[in-house]
Formats: sequence, structure tokens, C-alpha cells
Amino acid sequence: MWGSLRVKRARACMCALSVALLPACAATPDQHTWVKAGVADSDREKDSAACWDYALNSPEGRQKADMVKTARLIGGGPLALLVDSAESSANNGDPKKVLANQAAHNDCMTEKGYEAKF
Repeated sequence: MWGSLRVKRARACMCALSVALLPACAATPDQHTWVKAGVADSDREKDSAACWDYALNSPEGRQKADMVKTARLIGGGPLALLVDSAESSANNGDPKKVLANQAAHNDCMTEKGYEAKF
């Protein structure tokens, strides 16, 4: 009897925590900037464009984005499917707004020595 009550409470807490943290998943690339000491804005823009090209067009970038998407779906289960569906309808066909593509871009920028500032 006590075991099932504990399980129900744990599930309720996890659901509440998931709902509370869901808005944090809605961060867009416009909500942060990439900074690197001694780099001009024009060079940062070139690096960002190169990273978007890597994320969207290279086999390695696509593989990284696919791994992120798969991990989200495995880890999140039905909730991840709902978020993925909502994300697909909200991004209006812009591949730069897809979270998995953003992750590949962000990894590329980090590898180039940039830091994200929120």
C-alpha cells in the first residue's frame, strides 16, 4: 500500500516538474549571442553562417542533429513527441528554428571557441 502511494506521489512530482520546466525548452537562438574575445562582429557572423552550413548541409552536422532528435524522443517519450510536433508547426519551415539543428550549430560555435551569453 505505501509503495504504491509513494510511486503516485513521485509521478505527480515528476509531472509537475516537467510542466514547470517546459518553458525553459522554448529558448530561441535570438535569446543569446555568441561572444569570443578579440573577434569582430563580421567575423562572428561568418563563423555563425559556416556553422549553420555545417549543421544543415554536412553529413556530420546532420548526423549530430539526428542524434539530438533521437535522444530527445527516447528520453522524453510521449511528451517529446508533443513538443516535437508543436515545434514543427511553430517554426514555419525555418530549419534554423529546429532544436536539433540549433544543437548542431551551437556545438560548432562552441568548438570554434565561442561562448553563449544570455
